[in-house]
Amino acid sequence: MGNLILIGYLIKMLDKFDVAPSEIGAKTATAEDFDAPMETMTNINPLLYQSGYITIKGYDEELNLYMLDIPNKEVRIGLMKSLLLHYVSSPTEKTNTMVAYLSRDKPEW
Repeated sequence: MGNLILIGYLIKMLDKFDVAPSEIGAKTATAEDFDAPMETMTNINPLLYQSGYITIKGYDEELNLYMLDIPNKEVRIGLMKSLLLHYVSSPTEKTNTMVAYLSRDKPEW
């Protein structure tokens, strides 16, 4: 039940910040961009980070930037399946194919 509530809230926030499921992960950010209270967030990153959907994959000391991405393939597949079920009326062959493509690992940093 808790996961359904989180997914519902996540979908609302994705809409609010105009973020497509395919845009989750593989990004750079300053600490302030993702390590912030969810009550004051100005982008989706704090919610994704604090819920475990993105994690720190690296750090660029020179630029003071963190490399963020979905932790692993299992989390990516589970997240995409959960999100896509809310974007389509019923699972189809196309939906399953889309999950497969979206869950493909992004390039390593």
